[in-house]
Amino acid sequence: MRHPILIACLISAAATSVSAGTRERLDLLEAQATSVDERIAQIERVLANQSLLELTSELEAMQQEVRALRSEVEQIRHDLDGARDRQRDLYVDLDRRLQALESSGVSSAAPSGGTAAPTSAAAAAQVDDQTAYQAAYQLVRDGRYQEAADAFQRFLGTYMNSPLRDNAQYWLGEVHYVTRNFAVAAEMFQAVLRDYPGSRKTPDALVKLGYTQFELQQWAAARTTLTRVLNEYPDTASARLAQQRLDRMDQDGH
Repeated sequence: MRHPILIACLISAAATSVSAGTRERLDLLEAQATSVDERIAQIERVLANQSLLELTSELEAMQQEVRALRSEVEQIRHDLDGARDRQRDLYVDLDRRLQALESSGVSSAAPSGGTAAPTSAAAAAQVDDQTAYQAAYQLVRDGRYQEAADAFQRFLGTYMNSPLRDNAQYWLGEVHYVTRNFAVAAEMFQAVLRDYPGSRKTPDALVKLGYTQFELQQWAAARTTLTRVLNEYPDTASARLAQQRLDRMDQDGH
């Protein structure tokens, strides 16, 4: 009878040993699973941080690019303003020289051998309009554009027969253009073309009319006017200016 009892005890001990081994194995597996979970969570945190760092880096790069673009835009604006000032000064200086030549021509036509002032009313009127024109022109050179506009307007209303009327009409357009009064500037340049056919100011008036139409976003009219400069006055400074603006319109899709 002792053998069955012994066998039962051995079986019980073996079962107990198996259960203990299984629990240890389960505990080990649970520990490994927990470790894996922790490692996965750590990897996810690392990946999240890396993504955030990448996004931050991209954002900083974009901000730097925006700052660079803004700086470039400001430089372009500065260069454009400088170019406009230089162009205005060039026009002013050129007109001054031409007026000096015209004055020299008038002086050389006067009789020699004396210093007496001209005695005819026409000569006196010529001196008067020259003085009025130069005074208005000096206001342009001084940057006093509103005063210059008023002076040229008075000139046109006073000196009806002056040979300088086309010049005055043109510079009246210029001062309105410089002050960005483009609609009025366009009217003044059109008046040069309409009222003074054959004037030496015609090419300049055409170019600036095209410029004002461009500023007014009248793309078709601007293209027509500037193309007319190319066709009628090729190989001139006016044609080069017209072509530059047409190239810009092509680039901008206008």
